[in-house]
Amino acid sequence: MTTALAFEHAQQLALLLGEAWATSGLDYLLREDDELAMRRPADLRSFASRFVTGKPYVVGVLAPAGPAPAIGRMLAQFNELLGPP
Repeated sequence: MTTALAFEHAQQLALLLGEAWATSGLDYLLREDDELAMRRPADLRSFASRFVTGKPYVVGVLAPAGPAPAIGRMLAQFNELLGPP
C-alpha cells in the first residue's frame, strides 16, 4: 500500500525509487507489499530471536539541550526494561 501511495506523488516517488535503487533494488520494491503480507507472527518471533533478542544495540538521540536530562532518564528506563544483551 505504501508503494502504491508513493506512486501518486512525484517527490515521494523520487525518494522511494532512490532508496530502492540504493538498497534492495526495484524488483524488491515492486513486490514488497506482497512479501510483507505473507509474514506471520511466528516469522517475526523467529527474526527477533535470531537477530534482535540478546544482541548488543545502540540508541542514538538528537535533541536540544533543554530536555536532555529527561531523555537520559527515559533511556535509562529503556535499558532497564530490555536488560543486558
